[in-house]
Amino acid sequence: MTRDKLKVLLLVFTIVAAVSISGLATAQSDDWPDDDPKEVSLGTYSGEVSSTDDRDLFVIPVSKGQVLNLELSKDAGESVYAHVDYPGGDFSLRDDEGTSSSRRITVEEDGLLRFSVGGFPDGSSLPWTITAEDSGERDQWYDTETPEESFGSHSGQVSSVDDRDLFVVPVSKGQVLNLELSKDAGESVYAHVDYPGGDFSLRDDEGTSPSRRITVEEDGLVRFSVGGFPDGSSLPWTITAEDSGERDQWYDTETPEESFGSHSGQVSSVDDRDLFVVPVSEGQVVYLKLSKDAGDSVYTHVDYPGGDISLRNDEGTSESNRVTVEEDGLLSFSVGGFPDGSSLPWTVTVGTGSSETTSTAEPTEASTPTSTPAPTPTPTPTPTPTPTPTPTPAPTPTSTPAPTSTFTPVPTTIPTDTASDRTENSESSPTEDEVDSGDDVQDSDGDGVIDSKDYAPRDPEVQEQSDVQNTSSGSAPGFGVIVAVVALIVISLAVIHRSE
Repeated sequence: MTRDKLKVLLLVFTIVAAVSISGLATAQSDDWPDDDPKEVSLGTYSGEVSSTDDRDLFVIPVSKGQVLNLELSKDAGESVYAHVDYPGGDFSLRDDEGTSSSRRITVEEDGLLRFSVGGFPDGSSLPWTITAEDSGERDQWYDTETPEESFGSHSGQVSSVDDRDLFVVPVSKGQVLNLELSKDAGESVYAHVDYPGGDFSLRDDEGTSPSRRITVEEDGLVRFSVGGFPDGSSLPWTITAEDSGERDQWYDTETPEESFGSHSGQVSSVDDRDLFVVPVSEGQVVYLKLSKDAGDSVYTHVDYPGGDISLRNDEGTSESNRVTVEEDGLLSFSVGGFPDGSSLPWTVTVGTGSSETTSTAEPTEASTPTSTPAPTPTPTPTPTPTPTPTPTPAPTPTSTPAPTSTFTPVPTTIPTDTASDRTENSESSPTEDEVDSGDDVQDSDGDGVIDSKDYAPRDPEVQEQSDVQNTSSGSAPGFGVIVAVVALIVISLAVIHRSE
């Protein structure tokens, strides 16, 4: 082998050795390999993030119920973070601007607390320190278990923001419960309550004991989940669940059909709704009234074929209204209120008509008013006119007879009138006898007719002719004129004969 070849081999060996030594030094400086997490115990551990793809991994065994305090320390302004996965949840510790980030956690099961530290170094590695300490506190209610408890008081503590204390209480349909959360003043502790009938939260960060009444609509469980926002130490709490002894009479899950009349009940809690319906017919006018104790906040909403209304009068004792039903259907009632400490009694009256004095019996037909026939007036009998007395004629003085003139009475056709016309005429129109005729010929013989006996009482020929005239003036049309002409001829002949 020549000297030149030997020099080349020596150079290659030197390069390989240098690279190997460099790699070994790098491996030895990274104490937390990416592919094989180290298992350690609770304590403080440090390292550095060499590159953006570098992950420093390690695990710590933990036990159910432990409450741990965790903290990440680093240089100010450096982008270093630690992702934490544990039995109960996961989160990240990170504060790019500051020097440390901390958190408390509650361990819900036996297992491992896993750390993965990374960052974004720019030209040089980023140092870090992780501290994991046991606080000495122990959780009493676990997120993974829901024990069944009875009525009474139950206490615990919220160990961390991820901690939930769970338990349930069996309940029965119709029960009215009083619930209360007790805690230290100013502490952010809350209890979420889920029950057959609804759900809500008890929370009052400033106070010490938020409370509420609930009405159970079905057999089942009241579920409690207590949480909070502790800062450095656990937050104690007490939940009290008591049966008030009252029972709901109308259920939110049922809508019974009732008839016209009065129906009573009580609003047990703000979530309680008392429901029922009443069948109605088209055209009915329905009277509605809500009665309650003065000052109680009770209301009823009524939905009917044609519209909807609400009856409410917090200050008074009742409110009423009436509605007109537009078609066959149902009046739907929903009674509610805002009780404070005890149930609020109510009565709803459903009747027909415009006031509570009207019938509350259910009618067989639509209540269309039937008009009463007006009574037939008894006719007032027409008064019979009193006949006008015929005046007795004064004695006529004897005088020389005036030249005889022939008087031909013209037959008068008297129209037939009705009874009412006769009555009216008898009351308002004067008779011929009542008319003052002045110097006209008077009815001297008192027979009610002005005739020849009145204007020529002493002329026997005129009297005879008048008798003929009166006898023939009735029946045949036009016969009276002929008789009058014949009478004139006879009178003329008689006068001529006398003159001879």
